[in-house]
Amino acid sequence: MKLKHFKRLASITDYYFYKRIKQKRKLNIGRFEAPCWELRKEILRYYKSHKDSDGSFKEAIEYIKKEGMSVFPYMFRNKYDYRNIRVFRDIESDLKYVKYDAHNLFFPSEMSDKDVQICYSNLQIEQDLLSPHRYLSNTFNVSANDIFLDVGAA
Repeated sequence: MKLKHFKRLASITDYYFYKRIKQKRKLNIGRFEAPCWELRKEILRYYKSHKDSDGSFKEAIEYIKKEGMSVFPYMFRNKYDYRNIRVFRDIESDLKYVKYDAHNLFFPSEMSDKDVQICYSNLQIEQDLLSPHRYLSNTFNVSANDIFLDVGAA
């Protein structure tokens, strides 16, 4: 299998570990078919035969073709690098936090620093001005003294 279309390290790492596991367990599988790779193929196959009538998925499809699967398949996400996020620990509460506009955004102390960095980076991507997942818009905004709760369940 050629990996030239995948620039993301996760895909190459997944392939590497799959090969090692396959060798150890002597799996009888001809090709690497991780679920995300299967999903990528299905999405690209679907949009090859079903044209995106209004062009709303064009950028996401191009991203998936070039970079592989992502929760946020948009090129603007590349300006956010989790490794540039500094994680602190509050002495009193023992919670981890990152700085956001002179405020502290807290995370559970059980999370690793890397998990905090990735989580915060994804929050930044999600709320980027170009993100379709952004909460605020021209018709909905939060004022200086408002309190905004992002509460959800899966």
